[in-house]
Amino acid sequence: ALLAVRNPHLIYAVLLARGQLVQFVRPRKSPLWAEDLLLLINFVNSSSSFRESEGTWTPVCLPLFSPDANVFAYIAFFHKHGAPDVCLLLITSSPEEFFALSESKDRVAVSLASSGALSAIQSAADAPPFSMSE
Repeated sequence: ALLAVRNPHLIYAVLLARGQLVQFVRPRKSPLWAEDLLLLINFVNSSSSFRESEGTWTPVCLPLFSPDANVFAYIAFFHKHGAPDVCLLLITSSPEEFFALSESKDRVAVSLASSGALSAIQSAADAPPFSMSE
């Protein structure tokens, strides 16, 4: 579903569920460093306002990607689609991409919902973690 996001300024597309990585897409020559990913996850989980908003646009510094510049994050939870714990992050280098990425988020939501993947991801997030005896 994240491959449906077609934007020449998109750097990363990241799908999270309760702070756990579900999927990410990146250009071939732009690695997503673990430290930058952890920074993004902690950033999203640190504010309840991200959960309550239809979509949030904010500058973010990813120190391993580019220590001297900000990128821009479009952050959206899929609560309107019955998956309140599923979050989409779209990271771009362009400060002018808010509306384009908002439309991309809608396409991703429709794709995930129509395939049943969105409800499956939410169900997996709701499930208790496995025990050591398993």
